[in-house]
Parts: sequence; C-alpha cells; structure tokens
Amino acid sequence: MLIAFGFILLVFFAGCTQPGGTNAPPNTTAVCTDSDGGRDTFSMGSVSVGSIVRSDSCVDASTVKEYYCEEGILGVSDIPCGSGYVCTNGACTPVPCSDSDGGEVAETKGTATSGATSQTDSCASETSVTEYYCSGGSILSKSISCGTGTHCSDGACVAYTCTDSDGGQEPGIAGNTSIGDNRKTDTCSADGRRVNEYYCDSSGNIRNTSIACGTDETCRDGACMAASCTDSDGGQDKMRAGNTTLGATTRSDSCYSNTSVLEYYCSASGISQATMDCGSGYYCNAGACARVSCFDTNKNLGIDDQYWYPFKTASSLTLYVGEKVQISDKYYVGLDSVDGDVGDETATFTIHDKDGEVDTCDLDNGADTSNLCGDHVSLEVTDISVDDEYAKIRGNLAYLQIYAQDGTVTTYNGSGCTKENEYDIDTETSAFYPKLVSSTIKMLGASYRVSSVENNQSVTIEIDGSSEKIEDGDDVRINGQDYTFSLEFSDYGLVGWTIEKA
Repeated sequence: MLIAFGFILLVFFAGCTQPGGTNAPPNTTAVCTDSDGGRDTFSMGSVSVGSIVRSDSCVDASTVKEYYCEEGILGVSDIPCGSGYVCTNGACTPVPCSDSDGGEVAETKGTATSGATSQTDSCASETSVTEYYCSGGSILSKSISCGTGTHCSDGACVAYTCTDSDGGQEPGIAGNTSIGDNRKTDTCSADGRRVNEYYCDSSGNIRNTSIACGTDETCRDGACMAASCTDSDGGQDKMRAGNTTLGATTRSDSCYSNTSVLEYYCSASGISQATMDCGSGYYCNAGACARVSCFDTNKNLGIDDQYWYPFKTASSLTLYVGEKVQISDKYYVGLDSVDGDVGDETATFTIHDKDGEVDTCDLDNGADTSNLCGDHVSLEVTDISVDDEYAKIRGNLAYLQIYAQDGTVTTYNGSGCTKENEYDIDTETSAFYPKLVSSTIKMLGASYRVSSVENNQSVTIEIDGSSEKIEDGDDVRINGQDYTFSLEFSDYGLVGWTIEKA
C-alpha cells in the first residue's frame, strides 16, 4: 500500500506544470518530514511532503492512525495502543484510574479500575478491609481497620447486627446467637427437659427464654428431639430394680406381690410392663427378686419384711449351693455342693439341728431317703444342675407360714402335717401358705377345710360346714366381707393359697 501511495505521489508531482501550461521538472525536490520523529504512537505528529500535510489521528478508542516518513516517502499505519492506553487526539495516552467508592473509604465496597485492570475491596479479616484506590493513575491498596462496633462484611466495614443461626425461638434446632464477639449457644437444662433458647429481639439485642420439650422429647446438645426409651436394668431383668424412662415419663419396677415383680421395659411401642414370678426360693424386695433366708418361728417382722419361705408338701423346692431350708421344727438342710457330669450328678447336703452340724450325706439325682435323721422325714432329689449349682428337693414335710397384718409370722410344720392337726389363726390374715387337703384352719372367724381338689383347677372348701367350690381368683363372702382366693397348683395338687380382702 505504501508503494502504491508513493507511486501516486510521483505521478502527482510529475503532472505538475509550470505556468503557461508547459510541462517542466520542478525547481526543487519535495522533502518528507515527521514532527514526532517516526512511528511514535505516544505523540501526535504531522508529516509534510511539499504542500501535503497529514496528521496522526484516532481510528478508534484504542488505535492510532500513524503517519511517518520512510525513505523520503509518506507512509501510514493503523497501530494499536496496547493495554493500559487509549487513543486521545491522535496519540496513545494512559488510561485514567477511577474508584467507584471515591477513594480510601472503608465503609463502602468499591472497585478501582485502570484500563483493563480492576480491583474490588474485600475483607482482610473479621475487623479489617483491603481497600483499593487510585494514586497517580495507578491502583494501590492498603489494609484499613474497622472501628469499634463494626466489622468487615462483603468488603466494607459495617455495624454489627444480631444474628441467630436457628432463625429465632426454635427449640428443635441448636442455634448460635451473636452480636460481634458476644456469642450465645442454646443449651439444655440439667434434667434434660427444657432448652435455654437464645434469640434476637425486635431491637437487635440478644435475649433468652426457657422452652419445655414435648412429652416424648428430651433435650440433647441444645435442642429438643425425639426421646429414646432407656431402662436402667437393661430390659426384663427381674433380679434388678430398674427405672424405664421415655421423655418426661419414668416407670420404676415394683413388687406386684410378695413373690412377683411388676417389671417395666422398653418395647417398640414405648414403655411396656409385665408381671414376672420370682420363682421358688425368691421373694420380691424393693422391686427386684431376691433370695430369701429362713427365719425363726414367731419372729416379729417390720412392715417391709413381707416374705415367706415355705417348703410346700409334694412340691419341688430349689436350693442353691450355700442355702439352707428349715424342714421341721428342729432340722435344717443345707446344700453344700453339686458335682459330677450331666446325667450323673451328685448333691452333697448337710443336716443341721439347733445345736450344730448333725450329718452330711450325698444324694444322687433321683435318690430318696425316707428316714432323714431317724425322724421319718422323706427327702428326694428330683433335679441337680452342675452348671448353675442347685438341687431341687421334694419331701413329705409341710412347712407352713402365716403372715398376719400385725407383722407377725407364725410357722407350722410337722411330718406330713397329719390330718387331725388343727391350726387356730384368730388374727385377720392377708396371706396363707399353703393349705393342705383335709387340714383345718381357723381364721377370719370361721373354720376352713379343703375337702377336695378338682383337676388342678378348683378346690372345694368347707367353711363352717358349708361347701364352697372355688377357682383361682374367685371372691367369697365371709362374715359380711368379700375375700379373694388365689390358688396355686402343681402336678401334685394344691400347694398354696392366699386369702386377701377383695
């Protein structure tokens, strides 16, 4: 293009004529001059060739049309200004610097721009701002500390406001409420039933209130949540008294009767309950089954000592190693040890009287002695456990105990409890263990005699000569008062009964 332009100039000059219309060579040769010295885009220059003058100009905001001399010929090029410069009046000049927040203003988030470069204010820390600003056409920065009561948020120092992560008074979510460095966290009360809830009030201050959890909820880690059922004794354990808790509800194991436990436990539906029999050789004490010990005849007991330990006629009694049972008015049998293999077990018993040790004997499983200590007492071993160290014994001796409401326990015993024996119990009785067939008892102002047992389901009792057929749980009216009869049967017949006011 330059060559073509130069050629045009030559033609132009060649076509010049002298006055008079004749063609003649010029008197002087045209010289090309450039005021800015060449291709200098940072200065606005003019190029002269004879009477022709061309000046640098802006093609657009970032491009200069630059005129220059090259080998005495006028040349021209469009030259970009480059980054950080703009075209102004035919020359590239530095882009001016601008700051949207007007300078070093920490309270406003601003952006400083110079050419294609821009920097936006940001938080240097919780309490300081990195502030960008213009200086001498360049972008500079500095860290500015926020003042008291303010903090940096999104590139500007602003006043602290109250914030609550759980959105307010929400007991189901553990939240943090804060104003600056003053932070409060929701907590639980000592009993786990309430939330100490922090929140922002309408004036932007931190407040707190106590909120109760629901009936089936508990407070944990600062929030009310669905309670899980817990049982301190681990479940249906009649040997330990436990507390079963679900939320605000707690149930404690208790004695359902002298020989059974009302046991509470956790189930899929929440807190459930069951009545559990303590079994032979155990009684209920403070909500748990415990092994009982023999006590002397006519021992006066406190109101809490409502337990009994009968050796019932024709029924099995389980003795654990180390336990003793009274079998007559003068003898005790103690189980010392169990040995042997399954199917070939041996139990070692020691016979005691009131003066001390009498005899020691070994009884194999199923063995029978019909004349214990020469006292015509039959004693048979029906089962021995080597692993659990117990032996079950059965005999023909009746060992009866009466618990009266005045706290007195009266003991009756004898070889077989002969039919002619009559036991006179004048005090009103809450429990009686056991009543033997054909034996007569006087109590509650009447005489009682069990005349027959039918199919281990009912008994016929003669009350002052009148027959009454009674099943377990029946109520009988005696001398104007209703009494409930509880009957206990085994494979051997009637082995126990209890009479209580209905």
